[in-house]
Amino acid sequence: MPDNHNVKWLFDNLESINIASDLPEDVLTRLGMDVVYGYDCDKASRKDWEDKAQSGLDIAMQVMATKTTPWPNAANVKHPLSALAAIQFAARAYPNIVKGTDVVKAQVIGADPEGVKEARAKRVSQHMSWQLTEQMEEWEEDTDKLLHCLPIFGVYYRKTYFDPLLGRNCSEGRSPISVVVNNGVKSLERARRITDEVYLYKNEVIERERAEIFSGDTSAKFTGDPQEKPQELYLEQHCYADLDGDGYEEPYIVTVHKETNTVVRVYPRYEAAGIKADGNVVGRIEPIHYFTKYSFLPSPDGKFHDLGFSHLLGPLNETINTLINQLLDAGTLANRQGGFIGRGIRWKGGAMTFTPGEWKPVDVAGGVLKENLVPMPIKEPSGVLFQLLGALSETADRLASVSEALAGEMPSQNTPATTVLAMIEQGLKVFTSIYKRVFRSLKVEYKKMYRLNGLHVAEEEYYRVLDSQFAVFKSDYALGDLDVVPVADPTISSEAQKLARARAEYETMDKNPTIGGRLQILRNYYDALEAKQMDKLLPAKEIEAILNPPPPPPNPDLLRLELDTLKQKQDYEIRMEELENDRIKIESEVELAKANAIKAIADAESKEAGRQFEEYKFSVDKLSERVDQQISIWEEKNRAREAAASASAEGNSAGNDSGAVGGVEAAGLDEGGIPVPTPDTGGLEGNAGGGIVPIPGIGGGDGAGDGSAGGGGFGVGPLARTPIPGA
Repeated sequence: MPDNHNVKWLFDNLESINIASDLPEDVLTRLGMDVVYGYDCDKASRKDWEDKAQSGLDIAMQVMATKTTPWPNAANVKHPLSALAAIQFAARAYPNIVKGTDVVKAQVIGADPEGVKEARAKRVSQHMSWQLTEQMEEWEEDTDKLLHCLPIFGVYYRKTYFDPLLGRNCSEGRSPISVVVNNGVKSLERARRITDEVYLYKNEVIERERAEIFSGDTSAKFTGDPQEKPQELYLEQHCYADLDGDGYEEPYIVTVHKETNTVVRVYPRYEAAGIKADGNVVGRIEPIHYFTKYSFLPSPDGKFHDLGFSHLLGPLNETINTLINQLLDAGTLANRQGGFIGRGIRWKGGAMTFTPGEWKPVDVAGGVLKENLVPMPIKEPSGVLFQLLGALSETADRLASVSEALAGEMPSQNTPATTVLAMIEQGLKVFTSIYKRVFRSLKVEYKKMYRLNGLHVAEEEYYRVLDSQFAVFKSDYALGDLDVVPVADPTISSEAQKLARARAEYETMDKNPTIGGRLQILRNYYDALEAKQMDKLLPAKEIEAILNPPPPPPNPDLLRLELDTLKQKQDYEIRMEELENDRIKIESEVELAKANAIKAIADAESKEAGRQFEEYKFSVDKLSERVDQQISIWEEKNRAREAAASASAEGNSAGNDSGAVGGVEAAGLDEGGIPVPTPDTGGLEGNAGGGIVPIPGIGGGDGAGDGSAGGGGFGVGPLARTPIPGA
């Protein structure tokens, strides 16, 4: 026995498929007795329900039994009311649940702006539909059986699990007679015990033994002659037991051989993620549920087991059977008759057979023959009983929602078509509520399969549907952002109703503004007509071409205009680049002129002093201010030209052809200059005297120098011509 509060032991159990070998013998003995005792208690709690269900099953299956009253082999007819109701229910439900190969639809939960979840949902839908209809061969057949048994019993179960022997998921239908649940529990998920009666052949037990699913001596537990009793009963109980000794019962699956109470397997019914522990103390263990309950009609008294036609129609069906048998027995007596024979007739007695037209001689001692034959007074079958039978049958039909219209029989000739459709629709209302319970249970079953796929599907699994190969990934089942639901609509309607709705949609086609909406109307119409070869009526490639047409060829005039605009834009950018280069060149030359002027001032400072030097310095500062002003004007005008060029379709530059910067002329015919002293002169001279440091490109007005001191000048642009005062 493990130590108390040993959480690690619980995790270690997950690595084993049978932990029975790790438990002491006394623990296994007690566990086996608890399983069998709990099974007997649960079976006793539902005895009344089970007896009615078994009786209703016998009626539905038309089980014949020899009747000894009022005489041997008397009439024992069973009216097939519940069988007829069950067949009609299954006939409507089965085609709506299994529609072709698409039975599962995965829905996206949350936002999906990039469509990644939608792609995963499509892969999951295709894979799970393939699993149910192709890989799990038993699923569709069990679904058919479920829909026939559910209306009779009122309850049916599906057991969903991963079979290690088959290497795939299984979802088996289980009869409520063989799955034992206490009738006092509120729901299947809260039940403390769920016992599944499993009958196994010895060969099947040996297979489980060699796969180490059952303990090693399981096959030796078989009792009796295998020819007389080929199968043995094993109780697979989903229960709770405190096997780690901490006082908290953990969920397990315990399998016991019924005849010997021997435990052959113990398997943990939880996952690592379901263990909620604080250190070494277990707070809660979330159990894994294998069974899905399908319900027909909830029990009015709140009990767990629901009601079916066996319980609803059982008393009525028995009464109808009694009336039918009484009428048959009365008819038998009336046809065969019987009575008393006087002793005056010399006859050996016993049965006397006649052929048509035959007369037999009889000796009469005295009197006439008819005086010695007295028939028993027998009435014809009662007309009152026949009327009562009709009334009860009508009531039972209404309870079972079995009417002439729903059964496909023709109503009276004077019944309007609209009235018949209304009767059908009203009759289907009862079934629709039951179908919604079935679809709710299907959704729960699909979620169990979704969880199993997340555990056992390969990282990348391939499967084939007809001639196409598809792939699904383990990561598709890893996240909880998908919801799996049945494809079919639980609202059942007749074929006439479907066609009427489809025609109503078809009449709105001209009013639908979208191509996709019109295509969907056509699909719905063809589905209602059950049209064949849908891929030819609505070819996928042509529909894709309609919904996503290729772009039209470009307009030549528009293309030419775009090319012209692009060329003008490129020319404008080139022109702007040239102007920018000119601006940089001008600024560089101005800076060079400043440097030369400063050098000249520095040289003059060593020779001249006083007022003459101050005048030179003032002139250079003034020049710097005006050059900066002219550059600012140029930049402002250049920005105005760029804004105008961007707004214009032609995009031409607004500069002049001479290449000059607006407001600052290019080098003119006469080079203006800044008169500064040079080391070779003793004074300030104009153009004629040399000593000029020219500034090319800054013109617009030549300097007014005449060579005399104080008469020189300079001009920057057309806006300012300020003379420098003479020394």
